[in-house]
Amino acid sequence: MAFRDFLYYSKSDRRSIVFLSLIAVILVGVLILKGSDNDGSAAVEAGADSTVQSAPVVMSEFDPNTVDSVSLIGFGLSPKQAHTFLNYRRAGAVFRTPEAIGRVYTLTDEDVSRLLPYVRIGADYSRKETPKHTYERKPAKASAAADTVRTNGAEWKRNYPEKFKRLTKVDPNTADTALLQRIPGVGSWISRNIVEQRNRLGGYYSVGQLLEVKYFSPELLEWFEVDTMAMRIEAFDINTASFQRLNSHPYISYEQTRDLLRYIRLYGKLADIDALRRTGIFTEEEIVRLQPYLKF
Repeated sequence: MAFRDFLYYSKSDRRSIVFLSLIAVILVGVLILKGSDNDGSAAVEAGADSTVQSAPVVMSEFDPNTVDSVSLIGFGLSPKQAHTFLNYRRAGAVFRTPEAIGRVYTLTDEDVSRLLPYVRIGADYSRKETPKHTYERKPAKASAAADTVRTNGAEWKRNYPEKFKRLTKVDPNTADTALLQRIPGVGSWISRNIVEQRNRLGGYYSVGQLLEVKYFSPELLEWFEVDTMAMRIEAFDINTASFQRLNSHPYISYEQTRDLLRYIRLYGKLADIDALRRTGIFTEEEIVRLQPYLKF
């Protein structure tokens, strides 16, 4: 439109045209500025991501009971893994042995193997239990035998648990570590893992659950039998259990705990196992595995 044509419009029309033109200019300017901001934000985010990805992994000694997320990410873990690690600890878990970091489900076997050499458990968190071996004082001899240890001039005989000579069925719900170590192929480490897993679960309802115990070999299953008549499974009310109680159970993940509590808060208590199925939080296989531990 030529300027002379513009003058033919009435005064009110000219004002309307100028007003609409100004609005159009302002809108175009806003769109341009918004696009440049998005491009800048994307560039910053891309730069941040590349910085995280290219950051070198620097390992150092750490206590898993006190380590922070920044250090965990510096050790090569992803932000999600570091977040889950700290949430597992906030739920009440205590790492009493270096190998206990393997309970954090987001850590792969490679992550655990890489971190283990640097784990140092503080005195306040270390396991307090009887030594692996006991010693019986005996008179000194001229020469030490193969099964003795000489300390300060005195000899101490090492006592190992006597292994079963024939197949003996052991109930994993009632056996202590001393009895478990009498099974050929079961040492102090596996026996301790069996008892710890039993406590976390609330009891074993099937010997097949022992295959979930770390380092447990399938060949050992023939030595175990669950006494169903004396079995006492520690069940908990899924509608009233706390976040810590739910998240500490081996069959419930952090995400499932979060989603379950949110569902109950929004829709009310679950009436039965079918109501739990309808939430879609657990697969059918997970529900079957978890059902013996639930009350409604």
